[in-house]
Amino acid sequence: MTVYGQSESVIENASVINIETLNCRDLLRLKDNDQEATLAYFHGFLRGKKNELTIDVVKSGEVSDKVMDHCIENSGDSILTVFEQYFNN
Repeated sequence: MTVYGQSESVIENASVINIETLNCRDLLRLKDNDQEATLAYFHGFLRGKKNELTIDVVKSGEVSDKVMDHCIENSGDSILTVFEQYFNN
């Protein structure tokens, strides 16, 4: 479905998703709940890679805000790369 010249996100249309190919545009096209779920997934994915078993809720919120701000300005950037940039700082 096309709305105002934008197609639906590849995330919404796929049965299998390669997170390395997702870009900020895909994230920004999602509905609010789906955006939140995607952000939560990436937090969990990166925590799992670091074998972290705790969640700093404040830091997670700050990282999510930075990722969204970055994506608004740079819609073609990889979500994973952007998350890694802010998650590891």
